[in-house]
Amino acid sequence: MFGAGVGAWFAFKLERMAKKQDKKESNVDAVLDAMLSLLMMWNEVNKYRRQIIDPHRYHPLRHIQMEASIVTGDKFNVPWGQLVFITSQNGNLLPRAKDMQLTFFQFIQSIEERSRELHDVRPIIRNIYDYRSEEEWRRALGERLFESMKNRANGIVGLADSLHEQLPPLINDLRATTIAIYPDMEIPEFEFAELTRRASD
Repeated sequence: MFGAGVGAWFAFKLERMAKKQDKKESNVDAVLDAMLSLLMMWNEVNKYRRQIIDPHRYHPLRHIQMEASIVTGDKFNVPWGQLVFITSQNGNLLPRAKDMQLTFFQFIQSIEERSRELHDVRPIIRNIYDYRSEEEWRRALGERLFESMKNRANGIVGLADSLHEQLPPLINDLRATTIAIYPDMEIPEFEFAELTRRASD
C-alpha cells in the first residue's frame, strides 16, 4: 500500500510538472508572438518614416509633398489574453503594450484618412510646381483644407516618431520581464536598425 501510494504521488507530481512546463512554454510562445508582432509594427513605421516622411521632414510644405501610402496592420494581432502572467512581474507592461498597439492602429487610420484627402485634391496636387510658396498653396487649396492637411500630416509624423522611439524599449522590456519570470527559458533579443533620436518638427 505504501509503495502504491508513493508511486501515485510521484505520478501526480510528474503530471503537474509536465503541465507546468507546457504552461511555461505556452506563455513564452505568446511573448515571442507579441514581440514579433510589435517588431513588425516597428518595421512598418520605420519604412514609412524613411520613404514618406524623412525626404520632406523639414520642408514647410511637407503636408503636401509627402506621398500617399498604405501601411498594413491587420496581421499584427497580439495575444494579449495569453500575456496576463507578466503582470505578476510588471503590472504596467501589459497596459503599456496595449496602448502602443492602439497608437499603431491610430497611425494606420490617419494614413488612410490622409490618402483619401490627397485623392480629393489630386487635380490641384498635379499642378504642384505651379505653386511655390505657402501662401500660394493656401489660396489654391483654401484655408480650411490647407490647415486640415497640415494638421493631419503633422499628426502622422508625431505618431510615427513616437512609435519608432517607444516600440524597441517595449519589446526589450517584454523580453526582460519574461526572463525574470522564467530564467531558464531562452528568448532571442531583437536588433533594431536605424534607431535614431526622435526628430523635432
